[in-house]
Amino acid sequence: MFVFGLLVWFYVILIEVTHLDWLSDPLSHIDFPPFNWRVDVTGMIAFVVAPLGFFVWRLKERERSEQLRLKLGLWISARYSLSDPDNVRPGRF
Repeated sequence: MFVFGLLVWFYVILIEVTHLDWLSDPLSHIDFPPFNWRVDVTGMIAFVVAPLGFFVWRLKERERSEQLRLKLGLWISARYSLSDPDNVRPGRF
């Protein structure tokens, strides 16, 4: 959502800079929503969708990194148990 929202928003900005009169035209010739929305309305929607997509992406990324950290921590604690003195190697933490 984040990347596509940014791409649509940049597309609308490019149209606004180059062809200002196209903003009131529909996005496509297809007469079916969302393709028949005006270009400026599509830009406003993309402007809202991009930060929301970024926020959702960051939340999912944090959750995935916490799960990976937990799995890695369990693997390290099972592999190098500090309660077993025979498993501790000199010079290692």
